[in-house]
Amino acid sequence: MGKRVWLISVLICFAVMDVAAQAVSYRDSIGGVTHYTPIDYSALMRELERASRPTLWQRLTGAASQRKSNAQERKISLSGNLGVGYTQLTNAMFTATGTAQYRLQPELSQSFTSLSAMVSVNGFYRLHAAGEAHLSQSDKIEYSIGGGEMPVRFWGLGYEAADNNSRTKYTRGGVDFSLGYVRHIVAGLSLGAGVNFRYATAGELEPMAEDYLQQAGLKAGSAHTTGINLMVKYDGKIQTEDVVSGYYLCLAGGFHPKALGSHSTNIWHIEAVANYYQPLWSGAVAALDLYADMWSWNTPWLFWAKVGGENRMRGYYYGRYTDRKMATAQLELRQRMYGPIGCVVWGGVGSVFSSHKLFDVDRLLPNYGVGVRFAAGGRTSLRIDYGFGRHSNGLVINVNEAF
Repeated sequence: MGKRVWLISVLICFAVMDVAAQAVSYRDSIGGVTHYTPIDYSALMRELERASRPTLWQRLTGAASQRKSNAQERKISLSGNLGVGYTQLTNAMFTATGTAQYRLQPELSQSFTSLSAMVSVNGFYRLHAAGEAHLSQSDKIEYSIGGGEMPVRFWGLGYEAADNNSRTKYTRGGVDFSLGYVRHIVAGLSLGAGVNFRYATAGELEPMAEDYLQQAGLKAGSAHTTGINLMVKYDGKIQTEDVVSGYYLCLAGGFHPKALGSHSTNIWHIEAVANYYQPLWSGAVAALDLYADMWSWNTPWLFWAKVGGENRMRGYYYGRYTDRKMATAQLELRQRMYGPIGCVVWGGVGSVFSSHKLFDVDRLLPNYGVGVRFAAGGRTSLRIDYGFGRHSNGLVINVNEAF
């Protein structure tokens, strides 16, 4: 116990330094481009213009100054940082991230590309690249590719298995890729379309893990799927300093044809998010998060929805409760206390089920917890949460709010 407390204390110290490194903010600026078309003067005016023409030195220095100005508008801003995190799934995790920010045109919003590497003390590792490129004031391309491997605990599949089975383990690996086009329609409203590919493996299964899969009529190995996706999003959040108000809605659906996957039939996937933020008294905000992750019946089990993680159902081991469908709800009270320090309390419920017809209120999983925040400038803060749930509790160290 003493060693764990010491390790967590060290992680918090490093995390504070990491948040400070990430807190460097920048101001978006939209540059203007001036177009000049020469006027065809009379012969007299052309003579006067020729007489007042700049010298060779003035033309050279002026051109150099213009090139420097254009280069500043197009320049790439590079940044990087090292950090740490902690979850039940990864234990102590170390990260390295590099980001390049740039503009395709001076008048456009800033685009970015980020590269990250993560490794943990329990054997987890992941490499990831992501970014977005603004093509116009209304259009952008989003992309992401990553892969890694981790040892995971396993209780079987479904609510009853997670509740009653003994713990075993296997090693999970995979690669994922996504490419999407997003168009801004009106204030806050965006539509998107894209494709994604997922490949996952389950290896090094202990005998008990193989038994659990056989009991469910499933098997280990690998699975892959390719999806064609549509998305609609409305972002009505308003943020001033550390106070958030408004709401955020997102609905995404994907069709995965059997010809482009390892599944025997066509499958579908729906993901929905609804968040609402209401300021209360001074420095306090109530935040509500509703979430659903739904896969169709013939989806390979490696892609099923999982309870737990860093943002929802905090305190549950990610993946202990696994099934084709999941729904969660959480209400969080955020309070700024003194200076850069704040605290939160939250409560919520969630559940996994194989079909909406089999959803059972009696199987709702409780979730509650407390956390502290340390602001590090701008909208960046260190987040330390401790969550509790059914047969589970755990610590989360991360950056920024859960939602």
